[in-house]
Amino acid sequence: MSSGPPPPAVCPTPAPAPAAAPAAPPPSNTGLIITGVVAGLVILIIGYFYLFRGEGSFLSKLPTFLLYAVILGLLIFGIYFFVFGLQGGGVSSGNLAPSPVDSSTGSTISSSVIPAAGGVNGGNYGLQWWMYIKDWNYRFGEEKAVLSRGTDGTFNPYVYLHPTENSLCVKINVFSGAGGAGQSSSPAPVGGDGSQTDDSFTCIVRNVPLQSWFCVNVSVDGRNVDIYLNGLLVRSCLLPGVPKTPTGDLRLMPGGGFSGNVIDVYHQSRALKPADAKDFCAKGTSGQNYSELPSRSLFGYNVKFSVNDSNTGKEIKQYTL
Repeated sequence: MSSGPPPPAVCPTPAPAPAAAPAAPPPSNTGLIITGVVAGLVILIIGYFYLFRGEGSFLSKLPTFLLYAVILGLLIFGIYFFVFGLQGGGVSSGNLAPSPVDSSTGSTISSSVIPAAGGVNGGNYGLQWWMYIKDWNYRFGEEKAVLSRGTDGTFNPYVYLHPTENSLCVKINVFSGAGGAGQSSSPAPVGGDGSQTDDSFTCIVRNVPLQSWFCVNVSVDGRNVDIYLNGLLVRSCLLPGVPKTPTGDLRLMPGGGFSGNVIDVYHQSRALKPADAKDFCAKGTSGQNYSELPSRSLFGYNVKFSVNDSNTGKEIKQYTL
């Protein structure tokens, strides 16, 4: 028996999924400009003391100074690009699903509007979205896709709802071989629900909310996968190998999806921080305005009874008062 919360005041008919996703904003050149200015100032200061305050003639010291200036400049810019590669550019795709996407529409986001992943191996990224699960019995016994990027064997990621259990699964394909999927996986202390095959690992979050909007944040940083629910870190997993580079279009609700909606999807070119997850969820979503208006009693609540199969857990009959 459960009682549902009062519905939102505004309840328009769901809008169709957007025909085309907005283009990703170009990366900022601020860091590169600052690095150039710092490198120039350092070289000028060293040149002043070496050429004009040191011993020896200016012309005899000039070739040596130019050589060291080039080496120093390359070193400074090399450090900048190394750090930039580790952190990513912090580029966001913008909202890829401003209207709710459901199983009847689905949506495909072109890879051209998804910012390239950062990191040394080009595999660091963050994905954030809101979702609403309406009916768990829809396609009971099948994997119910939420979103995916790549194809079978190259998924990074493939997010789906478990066929029978109330769980959200994040599957990532990894490279096999030395240090690959054949190695054991040691999840972080936060929790280690997951499953492993020869070339993939699935990080599992159990007991996700039903019939209420909740936000999901998936962060991939090297071999570390963090999953946040409603701004809180609920699962951390260590991949058994290097994840395959995320490529291809991003598909929302593919293959029939699940009974519910996905909205406000954002893709980051770097791994997410805890503050990113909290800020994203704190902003909320307009998805509540698209929720179906549930039946209400005189006091604004409804009471639901259900009969479940004791062996499979599948709901057989439902009664709402």
